[in-house]
Amino acid sequence: MLILNCLIIEDEKPASDLIRDYIASIPGLKLIGVCEDVMSASQILNEENVDVLILDINLPKINGMDFLKTLNKTCEVIITSAYHNYAIQGYDLDVADYLLKPVSFERFLKAVNKVMALKKGESHSTSNESGNDYFFVKSDNKYEKIELADILYVEGLQNYINIHCTNKKVITYSSLKSIESYLPEKQFLRVQKSFIVAVSKIDRIAGDDIIIGKTVISISRSLKDEVLNSILKNRLFRHNG
Repeated sequence: MLILNCLIIEDEKPASDLIRDYIASIPGLKLIGVCEDVMSASQILNEENVDVLILDINLPKINGMDFLKTLNKTCEVIITSAYHNYAIQGYDLDVADYLLKPVSFERFLKAVNKVMALKKGESHSTSNESGNDYFFVKSDNKYEKIELADILYVEGLQNYINIHCTNKKVITYSSLKSIESYLPEKQFLRVQKSFIVAVSKIDRIAGDDIIIGKTVISISRSLKDEVLNSILKNRLFRHNG
């Protein structure tokens, strides 16, 4: 059975006790810590293998959203908050789910199932380090095989992604960050927070836009130099003079 290590960051004891009880009642989840602030949580994140971080937003010293921006640890994040106005920002930061307090067991279980599906997809998939040229993602209650050579671009949309291929489009509940781990760096580039493109499928670059077929994808201003340098370094595009 897949076991996911969970860490709770929550400064309100009733809320943390509730999530603690939820975790205890779901097979496959293991609670490794409960912290009231991000400072104490940072040590656990650095020393332990954390698969799922259940993160409150209103925390002392530094709020959960600001902490999330600094987080380098690879884990899925489920945000809990009494306020809905952080939801878009949370999904922009590739969180697995955003739960409004008071969190019901049904809603928490749905978020956990989403993370488990993602993790099972990772365990059934082959990463780019293995040298294989495909991976699997869960879509519509089945696992879809994605050939690296068929990918045109990957589009992040809130709590799911679209993988656009030459012959199909696959929708899966996942994060752009997780899919990016399957893609060889020399073949794929993140060109903005919501798009990863297959460099070999780029038809042309016009100003700040990448064109793949009939699709126009804007290059983030902060990433433009990095994107162009990577493409030119790989000699996939050449200057004519």
